[in-house]
This record gives sequence, structure tokens and C-alpha cells, in this order.
Amino acid sequence: MGGESDLSNPQRRVEAHLEAARAAERTGAWTEARKEYEAALGWLPHTEETTLTGPLLRWIGRTHLNAGALQEAEDCFEAALAVAELSLDQETRSNTINCIAIVKQQRGKLDEAETLYQEARVWAEAGSDRKLLAMIDQNLGTVASIRGHPALAIRHYRKSLEGYRRLGLSDYVAPLLSNMAMLLGKMGDYPEAEELYAEAFAAAQDRGDVNTQVAIQVNRAALRIDSGNHGEARAACEAAYGPAERLGVPRWLGEIHKILGVIHRE
Repeated sequence: MGGESDLSNPQRRVEAHLEAARAAERTGAWTEARKEYEAALGWLPHTEETTLTGPLLRWIGRTHLNAGALQEAEDCFEAALAVAELSLDQETRSNTINCIAIVKQQRGKLDEAETLYQEARVWAEAGSDRKLLAMIDQNLGTVASIRGHPALAIRHYRKSLEGYRRLGLSDYVAPLLSNMAMLLGKMGDYPEAEELYAEAFAAAQDRGDVNTQVAIQVNRAALRIDSGNHGEARAACEAAYGPAERLGVPRWLGEIHKILGVIHRE
């Protein structure tokens, strides 16, 4: 983490840990990212930084969320929200409410999730946080999709995509395109879904986001099963397997084996 000069420069320590955490996140190394964020949090009392405590707690929670540890994620988000409310940090407050809504959504509590997304939207609009507004549109699209309202979901997704592109947020485009492709596949529009998956995969490759690349290949394989293209589905699984094994994320390995099992049975 740098040379000896860093030992007398706590601020530089914090910055270095943050940089390492974000690099780890791009490869899906959630445990490593969490350790780096926690290290940065440990150095904060030695700096003059007064605004990072809430965001760091939220980022730590996000690593738990991405690893599927919902309770640990929610605990971190609740702590981040308490810090944000005490420090009157509106940006952290709105972003953290959005994160808590994601946890509720993943637990199947869609009414609670939607209420929290709308609350986060109010705070985001008050703070002119266009990035968060685009994120909330994406999340509302996911809720609509789960509820079986594909047309509404696509409208939310397109609005979110427009927001990300207007802001130049290329990091967010690939996962959203993948969500749109998945939904279009369920609606039977296989050609457009394949086009969006190809665009999403290229975007994830450009930014070195291995986790998203694996997710896209798994979703693309499922699409090809639905469209009766088993050979191409197997090819997508084979392309995803090595990176998924290196990431060590059980969810993706399980999905790959499930799809290969379907191919074998048919």
C-alpha cells in the first residue's frame, strides 16, 4: 500500500485503500474490497476528513449485498443512514435509502422497497442528484419486472439508460443493458435481447468488469435455452465458467451448472 512516507500520511492511506477497494470491486472480489474499505474507515480518525464515514459504511454494505449477505448489508446501510441523518448529509441519506430498498426488494418485500425508492427519489430530486435518479429508475424497472409488468419495466429502464448516458456513466450501462435484454428475452424478442447482451458485454469488457461479464454470459445462456439454441447456450456457459471459478461467486457457478443440466436433459 505504498512506501514508508505513507505511514505519516493518513489521508494518503485512506485514498490508497479506496483505490484498491474500487479495483477489487471491478473484478467482483467483494471480500477484498470490503477489507480495503474497512481499512480506510480505520484510518479516518487520523485524518481531518469528516464526510466519508457514512459513505464508507454504505460501500462496505454494498460489498455484503453483492456477495449475497443481506443481513450484514442491511446492518451497514442502517448505520450509514444514522450517520447521514446526524451529519445532515443529504447525498448519503438518499443513496443509503436506495440501498436499503434494494435489500427489501431482494427479500421479496416489493411494497416496502417501492416506498423506499420513492422516498429516495424525493431526496435525490431535492439534491438534484441525477445519477441517483437514474439508479432509482433502474430499480423501479426491476420491481415492475418482478411484478409482471414488462412494458412499465422497459419504460423505467429506458429512462434510466438515458440518464446514465447523459451523465457519461459508462460503468452503469452494461448491467442495465443486461437487465433490459433479460426482460426482452422473456417477452420473446430474442433478436433485440441478443443485440443488447452483445452491447452490454462489450461495455463490461471495456471497463474490465469481470463480474458483469460473467452475469451477462449466464443470462445470455438462459436466453438461448429459451430460444432453443442449445449449442450457443453451452458456448456461453463455457465462456463464463473460467472467470466465474476465479471470482469464486457460488451464485454464478450454480447458475452455470443448472443451465448445463438443462442442456444435458434436453
